Amino acid sequence: MFFILWLDAEYFEKRLFLQSGFLPAEIFDHTFILLFVRFISALFFYSAFILGIATAVWWPRFQIPLYPFSQAAGIALLAGSIYLRYRFLKSRLENPGDIIRFFPSLVLLVYSLAFGYASYLLLVYVTVVGLPILFLQIVMERKTLRAFVNYAFPDQNAGKIAEKNCLPLWEKFIGAQSPRRKK
Repeated sequence: MFFILWLDAEYFEKRLFLQSGFLPAEIFDHTFILLFVRFISALFFYSAFILGIATAVWWPRFQIPLYPFSQAAGIALLAGSIYLRYRFLKSRLENPGDIIRFFPSLVLLVYSLAFGYASYLLLVYVTVVGLPILFLQIVMERKTLRAFVNYAFPDQNAGKIAEKNCLPLWEKFIGAQSPRRKK
C-alpha cells in the first residue's frame, strides 16, 4: 500500500517513478534511443512485479526465509528510495553530470522490490538485468541534458537547468533535434 500511495503521488506530479524528472515527457516522442530506454526500463519494472508475485505464488522455494524481516527491509529500502528521489528533485543540477545522483534512489527502489517480495529470484534479476538497464537510462538522460545545456545556454552557467520549467527552450531543442520536424 505504501508503494501504491507513492506511485499515486508520482502520477499526480506527472512524473514516471523510473525517471529523474529533469527531462520533459515530450522529448521521448522525438528521440528513439530515449524512447527505447524508457520502454526497456518500464518492461524491467513491470516484469519485476510479476516475478515477485510469481515467486510468492508458484516458486516458494526461491523465497528468502526471513519473514517478516525481509519485507520490513523492503519497506525501509522503498522509504529510503522515495526520500532520496524527493531530495534529488528538490536539488539543483549544476551540470548534466549531476544526474548520476539519481541512480542510488533507483538502486534502492529495485532492491526494495526484491526484499519486499522476499525473492532470491528477483534479487538476481534486479542485479543482472535491472542495474545495467537503469545505468543506461541515467547515461542517456545525462547525455540528453548535456546536449540541451549546450544548445540552450552556450554562454551561461549550466546551473540554469535546475529550473525545470524551461519548457519553451526544451520545445526549441526538441524541434532542432527531431528529424521529423526538419524540412
